[in-house]
Amino acid sequence: MILIAIYNRTMNDTAPLDFGQFLSLDDSSRRTNELQNWLLYTSLVLCIVVAVLAMATKMWVVNYSRVVATTEGLPHERAKKRQQAYDGSVEWALGECIDSMPIIAIIAVGLFGFFI
Repeated sequence: MILIAIYNRTMNDTAPLDFGQFLSLDDSSRRTNELQNWLLYTSLVLCIVVAVLAMATKMWVVNYSRVVATTEGLPHERAKKRQQAYDGSVEWALGECIDSMPIIAIIAVGLFGFFI
């Protein structure tokens, strides 16, 4: 709308442009803009949560693979380390965390798609 008004102004040279009419928001458009911003920021936060979960999971898996792949010590000690690492993954609900990442990403994309 602003570009059309500028075009009309350059073609007609009748009256100065009043940009205030383009910059002021009525109550309904203000609510719409707030909803759109809320959807975008929620989508952004969910994407960041998925990225952080993915990085933390990868760090844990790399550490777990180091513990499992070690050849130092007696077999009983190695089995004990592996069991402790596995118990840690169960305690921190690593499987559920990994399973929830695609769902959170789909929700984020859905919110972004709803905005568009």
